[in-house]
Amino acid sequence: MTTSLHGSYRRGTDRRLFLLAATALVLLALALADLATGPSGMPLDDIFRALRAGAFYDKSRSEVASRALALLPAAPSGLESLWQGMHDVFSEEARLRKLVTILWGLRMPQTLTGILVGFCLGLAGLQMQTILANPLASPFTLGFSAAAGFGAALAIMFGGMMPGVAGHAWYGFIIVPAAAFAMTIGACGLIYLIAVLRSATPAILVLGGIAVLFFFQSLQSLLQFLATPEASQQ
Repeated sequence: MTTSLHGSYRRGTDRRLFLLAATALVLLALALADLATGPSGMPLDDIFRALRAGAFYDKSRSEVASRALALLPAAPSGLESLWQGMHDVFSEEARLRKLVTILWGLRMPQTLTGILVGFCLGLAGLQMQTILANPLASPFTLGFSAAAGFGAALAIMFGGMMPGVAGHAWYGFIIVPAAAFAMTIGACGLIYLIAVLRSATPAILVLGGIAVLFFFQSLQSLLQFLATPEASQQ
């Protein structure tokens, strides 16, 4: 019996390790595809060059190369091959600077942020399903997503009534997310209240979450009906 349990556990562990390794490979492939995608195409060899050069890149050297390339005069007679070699070196240095800027300054932060957000969302879903012991538990079935949408819509609607305030950049970056977060906390409070007052089972909590979902969706529809056309488009 012990040998059978040990073998079953070993097979389960091997399966999980295989799935973890396969997921890591898929994630790496998708990250490389994301880094290669953009208005200026970047093949894999350029990506690896920029990755290697990014951590130890000397920008001052690249600036000197760019200025030298711009100031390089026409080749004197008899020195065409030497001039062409200098031109190629300076051009390659300027191109490497462009690759490093695009990869590390634009694409890499977006890719890493997407991976981090994906991990956080997956962990949040896992915790919800573990705590409630229900595979149907999610931010959607518990009404949290609808509550966040209602909070954001409420902030946008009131911002439309105050053009002088809504025009500031901090309003969209701070007030709207803060309103969505506050409304999500309110939805969590409703679910917790149901659990405390009714001694609810995990299944009843999910059903209560669906009721909260439709409640906030109806409020958001009411806001869209009452809002101005300009605010509704936002």
